[in-house]
Order: sequence, then C-alpha cells, then structure tokens
Amino acid sequence: MSPLFGKKKNKTYHLALDIGTQYAKAVQFSIGEENEVEIWGTGLNKQRDGAVENGRIKHSSRVARVVENTAIEANHFDSFENTSLLVGLSGAYVKEHITTAWHRRAKPRKKIKNGEWEQIVESLRAQVEESTPEWDTDLRLAHSSLVSTSVDDERVQSPVGTKGERLEAQVFRTYAPKEHLQTLEEMAEGMEISVSGMISESFATAQLISAYYPQADFLLVDIGSSTTTVSRIEGGLIQQTTYFSIGGLSFTRRIAQELETSFVEAESVKVQYSMAQLSKKISHKLAELLKEDVRMWVEGLEVSLHMLTRNKRDRLPSVILLHGGGSNLIGIKEALEFDTWYENVAFHERPKIGVFHPTQLAGVVDYAGAADDPLYTNVIALAALAPTFNS
Repeated sequence: MSPLFGKKKNKTYHLALDIGTQYAKAVQFSIGEENEVEIWGTGLNKQRDGAVENGRIKHSSRVARVVENTAIEANHFDSFENTSLLVGLSGAYVKEHITTAWHRRAKPRKKIKNGEWEQIVESLRAQVEESTPEWDTDLRLAHSSLVSTSVDDERVQSPVGTKGERLEAQVFRTYAPKEHLQTLEEMAEGMEISVSGMISESFATAQLISAYYPQADFLLVDIGSSTTTVSRIEGGLIQQTTYFSIGGLSFTRRIAQELETSFVEAESVKVQYSMAQLSKKISHKLAELLKEDVRMWVEGLEVSLHMLTRNKRDRLPSVILLHGGGSNLIGIKEALEFDTWYENVAFHERPKIGVFHPTQLAGVVDYAGAADDPLYTNVIALAALAPTFNS
C-alpha cells in the first residue's frame, strides 16, 4: 500500500492545492475503503495582484503566505503532521506531452509475469525518454504517468497475466519551469509538509471524469482567472491540451472600466451576476457590457479547437464540459449553446454543452458541504488521482 495513505483502519488526511492566478484553493481529503474521495475541508484565499501570472509564481513570499493561510483554512487539525501535499500545475508555462511506445514479445503464447513486465517497462521508458520534445531548457519533468496499455490492440488494466505479441503504452508527461517547481517545494518545506506529487490539473480532471466514463470522448474547457485551458479526451484518455489567454479577470476588468468602480467591487458584482442575485435591469445591463468580451472568449475557444484538430478530415468530440471559476459566468454557456460559432469548427453537429461539478460523481463525497462549485474542480481532481498516483 502507498505510504501516502497509511493503513486503511486509521484514516489519514491530506491536502490538494491549486495555486491560481486569482485564488489559492485547497481541499483536505482522505480516501475511503472503496477508494472514494472524501472531502473534509476547503480553503480559498485571494492572491495579491501580480503575485501569480498565467500559473507562474512571480512573488514567492506573497504567494507563500496566501498558500499557508489556505492550507490552514482547509485543515481541521492543529498541525500538518503526517500530512502530504498534491500540487496542481497549470498555465501557459506548463507543457504536456503524450508519447506512444511499443514492445514486441519474443514468446507471445506465454503469460506476462511480473519480472518480464518490469523489463518491458524499462524498454518503454527508454523510448519515452528519447521522444522528449525540444522545449526550453528551463523546463523539468514534473510528472509522468502510464495512462493506457494494450496487448495486441486490446486495452487492458494490467498486462501481467495476459498473452500476446505486441504491447502498446501511452505515457502522459508534464513539464514545468525548474524555478517554479523549486518554489513550490520551498513553500511546502516552510509549512513542514512533504510534497507527494506535482501534477497537471488538466490531466487530473480528465482522469477524474474518465474514471466514471472510461470510453468517453469530450472536450474539457477550464476557464481560469487569466487563462482558458482546452483539452481533448478520446476513449477516456487525454490526447492534447492547449491554452488561450482570456479568463475570468477579463470580464472583471470590463465591469470595473464601464461602471467606473474598483476592481474589488467589480469582482463582487460579477459574482452576484453569475449567481443571479442582481435585479433584471442590472443583469441586462451587464449582459450588454460583457457581450463583446464573451464573443472574444468564444473566438479564443475556436482558435484553440482548430489547434486540436489533427487534419482536414478530423472531427472533434461533440461534448464540451466547462469547469473552473469562470464557467459560472452567465453568457458563456449560453453563447456556446445558441450561437453559430461551431459552424467554423470541425464538429459533426452542434456540440452539447455542460458545466461539470465534481460532486456529481458517485466517488466524490463532500463532507465539507462547500466543494460543489466548479471553482474547486481541479483541486478535487488532484485528490481523486491520489489512490493511483504511485501506480
């Protein structure tokens, strides 16, 4: 059993952390006997302006204070003793890459035993390392995960015990700037918490959904504060990810500018608008103010979807799942549902649009009573990935 979780009889609690451009989010979690994710506490604190840009930490001391306060808010105990931390990685500085590796067995009629599988893994690992893209030398490997294996073109949970000649494996890898990873480690050390992993948030959320819909094809759109992340998932496996630099803060700036008010007040107005707490007259005025910004966001999505299209004959999945804090904004989902934007993109038909809430899934138990907001999707997905992380 993974040391991350200790003995099943004695429940242990851990933290998952999402350091966003506008907010730091954390959940305290444990893993139930059926591997369900149990959410016990949540933390949410606003970042200082300019402290984080597009997912990259610019002022470590400011961010460290916010992160510590967020972790304390989520933690229901007096200390972080025996607590470990899963940290999410996202933003334009994070790079993700999927590699497919192959191995041909000399004796396909014999069952694969543990010893042979270990040798095969080493062969696959060597292929994966050779295929590393030529990115900026500042980037370092943060996380690597075997996401799919098949024997003679049939997907298997584990090749051990199966027969066959040709093995194929897909490996998902996440790279991030060396300085950013070091800063995260130093923050954890300052709180006296050990880091169990640093994982792509896109990967974690795709895995969370695919665990319940294992053969699903869909597009995952994470609307963050300054960046929107778009991922293509096929057969339950994340295939490609791209970004564009429009997020929730763009709408806040527009409100502040047009209403001639402070940024803080504009954010409050935006939240009330998203929660349908304003009068019809004010809501209608805001809808008109934000119409052009929504149009620009949709155009950014169009460009990203073109980047995820492999060739002229390729067709994208016809399901789009929105999540992240920006997905609450009135106008985003409606524009995708009713406008004709999709005619410019490689869809077979008008895509179905949904807003994903992690607690919709049976395997997520929210004892905190505060985690159903799409704002928490990524951080809950990190927690959900924990049981299989070491495997």
